[in-house]
Formats: sequence, C-alpha cells, structure tokens
Amino acid sequence: MDKRCKKSISKDGKCCCNCKFQIVLHQHPNNGLHLIRGYSEPTGLYACVLPDDIADAVVMDFQHYFCELYEWDGILHDDSVMIIDL
Repeated sequence: MDKRCKKSISKDGKCCCNCKFQIVLHQHPNNGLHLIRGYSEPTGLYACVLPDDIADAVVMDFQHYFCELYEWDGILHDDSVMIIDL
C-alpha cells in the first residue's frame, strides 16, 4: 500500500502535507498579532519542526512542498490518494 499527495511537487507524491515534521500552527488568545490571536483555530500557517534541533522550526504559509528532510507521517490525509499494488 502506498500514499501520495495529489498536490505534491515531487513525482512520487512525497509532500510536506504527509511529512511527520510538519505541524499546523493554531491561534492563542494571548498572541499580539491579529492573525494568530484567537481560540485554537488554525492560522493558515504551517511549521516544519526540524528533527535535529527541537528548538527550531521553519514557518511556511503553504502546506504542499517537499524537501530532503521528508519522512512519511504514516497517516492517509485528505489530499492524498491510496494506491494498492496488486
């Protein structure tokens, strides 16, 4: 069984949306910026939590991309298709 993102830029369907290092950034009521102030709603921003340094992350305003740090998160996402090899 294989899972691939339909919006991926890579030919084999690997994508940030199905990488275990990507997280969705949520709002918090104490944030100073209006975009990220609220009650746990998604901000439309994503972060790649770098595996080698848990204190660092890269913030992105897009969900679909691909880089050399990719590792599948093991979850079948809405933007993905399941391909079954027979």
